[in-house]
Amino acid sequence: MEHKKRGMQLVVVLVFLIVSSTVAAGTTYQAFGIKGDMDSCSDDITEKRRGWYNYKSGIGCEDGPGWPSAYDFPSEGCYVFSVETDDCTTGNDDSYGTGVARSGTIIPYSGREIKLSTTGHRSLHDGNEYSNPLTCAYWDSGNDYDYLCADDSYWHKCDLPRETIDIVGSDEVIKTYVCLQIAGKYKWFDTSNLEGVDRDEDLVPDILDCAPDNGWVHGEFACRMEEASDKTCITDAECSDLVEGTCKPNGKCESKICETIAATEICGDGIDNDCSEWDGEEPYDYTNAEDDCDQDQTACESNCLASEETCSWIDSETGNNCCGDDGITDLGLIQDGTADGQPDSYLCLNRNEELVGSSAGLNPWPDQTDTSPESPNPQRCQGDWCWVKAGAEAKFKIFTIKKPDQQPYDIVSNSQEWFECSATTSNLASSVIDPDSKERANRFQCYQEGNRWSWAENPEKDL
Repeated sequence: MEHKKRGMQLVVVLVFLIVSSTVAAGTTYQAFGIKGDMDSCSDDITEKRRGWYNYKSGIGCEDGPGWPSAYDFPSEGCYVFSVETDDCTTGNDDSYGTGVARSGTIIPYSGREIKLSTTGHRSLHDGNEYSNPLTCAYWDSGNDYDYLCADDSYWHKCDLPRETIDIVGSDEVIKTYVCLQIAGKYKWFDTSNLEGVDRDEDLVPDILDCAPDNGWVHGEFACRMEEASDKTCITDAECSDLVEGTCKPNGKCESKICETIAATEICGDGIDNDCSEWDGEEPYDYTNAEDDCDQDQTACESNCLASEETCSWIDSETGNNCCGDDGITDLGLIQDGTADGQPDSYLCLNRNEELVGSSAGLNPWPDQTDTSPESPNPQRCQGDWCWVKAGAEAKFKIFTIKKPDQQPYDIVSNSQEWFECSATTSNLASSVIDPDSKERANRFQCYQEGNRWSWAENPEKDL
């Protein structure tokens, strides 16, 4: 055999045989392969090849030999394969074979080469030389990413910072690995060996914490997908009550379980409470977050400006969806939008009588309709703020908006729209379709009372 160099360390660059999918859990691969001209452990490679290869595609000199038709996942561990390319100079087929790397094996990023410990060697073609790269070579990924062999027999690329993967060892002890970006490289770390301390005692190691000195601000840690043995399913919708719940092919729900759950995200406080915007780079100013409640329905309805404080949500046409997150600025705001699947005109009110006056009362909210007369408060109105529908019980009720340091003014609904009483107020009845409502709307007059604009109903007024 020609073109050999002896006495030099063999560093084999990996090529990847792909059946990959980029999902929330990062990118996965079925096997790693190496290619080089070597027939003994003392040989260096005179020809190295890099490239991405698809499932069952050629991995030899040109298009062959192909991926074996008898390929199946190993019962444990992850596939690696080697191609000995000396016959490429003669046009003959290569020698190649496979091995299995143990679960928990990490192929490091370029510059951190390792030797692999593999089992289950199998010749796929002319096996005289195929095992040399598997048993002798030094492996690295050829790029800036580590690859971890997980219990699902896939290689997991560390391309999603702070992703965690559990590996169950032979003694049934679970090791948790986390993907971290360090100085432009992406590396899998065993969390039990992370350097540093948890200074703020929030159960998230400092190196994974966007606010290592603030115990109230942290992301989730040590998460895994776990099957709920007592919950069967056919569709994902049946698992929707679980955290990231999905229905597995075996008919069981699977959900996300974390040893440490993320801190509650509070919208409108300017803080990235759950570290969700952190990309792993430092320094990070978690107190300068863009956390507008108008962009986060869950936070608006459950943690608006403070933990467990409730504001009111509609899908508005202008994007001003959250009533109450902007405080007194939102009071008296009129928006067209949709709530509970029903389009309507909505008025943002607070039930504090010092801010809103109403003969209709504000507790319960005047939002009942003919189809829901026994619902004292709709789901969107569980706190002190509410988007009140123009077409519900509030129609033809006058609400006085009393903002501090401003003159009070009245708002009323004609059963279809809200109207503020002002110098430019249009005819309240002009847009009404229902004859009875049109007659009622025609009785309202807007007039100026000193510095205040008021609505008044004249029951004696005719059409």
